[in-house]
Amino acid sequence: MQRLILGLALAAAATTACAQASLMTSLSRCDAGFFQQLAAQRDALRPQAEVRPRAGAASFIVPSLTQEGQKRLMFGQPLRLHGLEIVGYLDELTPIPGGVDVSWGFLVRGKLTDVATALRDVIWDGQRLRRDAQGDTPYFVRSEIWRHEKAAAGWVKEASVNGPPKPGTVERVFMIETYEDDPSLVRAGCSLQGDITREMLRDLRPDFPVDRP
Repeated sequence: MQRLILGLALAAAATTACAQASLMTSLSRCDAGFFQQLAAQRDALRPQAEVRPRAGAASFIVPSLTQEGQKRLMFGQPLRLHGLEIVGYLDELTPIPGGVDVSWGFLVRGKLTDVATALRDVIWDGQRLRRDAQGDTPYFVRSEIWRHEKAAAGWVKEASVNGPPKPGTVERVFMIETYEDDPSLVRAGCSLQGDITREMLRDLRPDFPVDRP
C-alpha cells in the first residue's frame, strides 16, 4: 500500500511538473491559453503566489497596472522551469500614441543571452526570435501585426515597426530583455501595442477587467 501511495504521489508530482513546464510555451503565444492554464494550475502555483480566477481564466495579481513600482509581483518561492529561476510576474497598462500598451510576463534571474538561449526551443515559433538592439541595449523579439482593415488576414508574422504602431494596427510582441528596474533580472513576456479593441483584449486577456486601475 505504501508503495502504491508513493507511486501515485510521484506520478502526480511528475504531472504537475510537466504542466508547469509548458507555462512558458503558453505564455509565449501571447493569447488566452496562458491564463486558462494558470486557472488549471492554481493549487500547484500556490507556493509562488495567489492565482486569482476570472471568467474561466486566472492571473497573478500585481498591486497596480499603472503605478510605477507597483506593476510587479515577486514570488514567495521561485518557479523553476527549463533550468531557469522565475522569481516574479509583471502586468502593465501604459498609454502610448494611438492607443495603449498592455504587457505581461515573467521575471527571470539570469543574464539576457543565457535566458534567451534556454527559451528559444521552448517558446512558440521560436525560430523567429531575433536579436535586436535599441541603442546599446540588446533584446530578443518575435512579433506579429494585426490590421483592423484586414482582419480576415489575422495576425501577420512580420517585424514590428520602429516607433508607435501605425493607426488601425496592433503589434503583438514576445520579448526577452533585461529588466530595467533590476539588471540582475530578465523580463520574458508579451506586449500588445496600439489600437487595441475591447473585443481583442477580452479574447487575448480573458483575465483582464477592462475597468481595472
